[in-house]
Amino acid sequence: MSKDYYKTLGIGKDASTGAIKKAYRKLAIKYHPDKNPGDKAAEEKFKEISEAYEVLSDPQKKQEYDQFGAAGPGGAGGFPGGGGGFHFSSGGGQDPRELFKMFFGEEGEDPFAALFGSGGGPFGGNRSGGIRFASGNPFGGMMGGSPFGSMGMNIGGGMDGDSFFQDFGGHGGRRPESPPKPGVLASGTQVFVHSLTGAREHNGKVGTVKGYDVRKGRYNIDLNGHLLALKASNIQQLIKNVEIAGISSRPELNGKRGSVVSFKDNRLVVQIKGGPSLAVNESKIIAPNDTCIVLSGLSNAAYNGSKATIVEYDRSADRYSVITESKKTIKVKRENCKL
Repeated sequence: MSKDYYKTLGIGKDASTGAIKKAYRKLAIKYHPDKNPGDKAAEEKFKEISEAYEVLSDPQKKQEYDQFGAAGPGGAGGFPGGGGGFHFSSGGGQDPRELFKMFFGEEGEDPFAALFGSGGGPFGGNRSGGIRFASGNPFGGMMGGSPFGSMGMNIGGGMDGDSFFQDFGGHGGRRPESPPKPGVLASGTQVFVHSLTGAREHNGKVGTVKGYDVRKGRYNIDLNGHLLALKASNIQQLIKNVEIAGISSRPELNGKRGSVVSFKDNRLVVQIKGGPSLAVNESKIIAPNDTCIVLSGLSNAAYNGSKATIVEYDRSADRYSVITESKKTIKVKRENCKL
């Protein structure tokens, strides 16, 4: 029997995007395995809710579902769990916990607080006091795993015996972190958040990269316990040991070194070692090796918008050698690199 995704979320077929999100948020929090440890019925309900939201929140999938049902266009299960098609665990649909994590990150909410309230956890109290975590944040930091592991507690298996919070760690859980691809900021990189329109209260904060979602093109950023899924255009990596170069208005600063500490009016703010801070364009900075960049303005348009990593800087040619996402090494000018 074809699944009724609208019924699963308790909404009508004319429901708006906002109504779909609201319904998913309410039900996902209610049936999340970490709120219902050991309850298999709640776990299955959570999977069904996630499956319904993944389809109805995607305009193309929703259109196909409305026309063909859960079986999909070919009638053989084109949607996750649609009767013989792909499933969450087999790579065709998104893992319910990942979907939950990304949903709250994109909405600028703290998923921990959404599950357990502003008290900060299933045991009450306040995250800034009371229960303390060894890593300094409720998601386990770079050590991964459940935040309750260091206290010898288990709040229930959830999906496949894994706690939802395990996935917020960098190296822990069932998904060990692979080396970052060229141009992708590594876990642990500090970034300055800016230009958010939906969660403006986070603008101006410094956070830490916890991972990168290739499918959505977003970084998971930890802001002192608040995990947000942000586009690269909303974060500025903080870079140490940059060199000022080519400033005609203040030539005495050329050759000076400092650190990129923030982002203002589309310019990088550099704090000179033992000197002033100044806002400069990226072309006025020589960045160190291993800095991640985005290429732009190249005559070979195929590279524009691509991520890359600086290998070295050739002073005689005034060019960076960079390695691209496709593992090709090319030489580019500073003005063609967005840091």
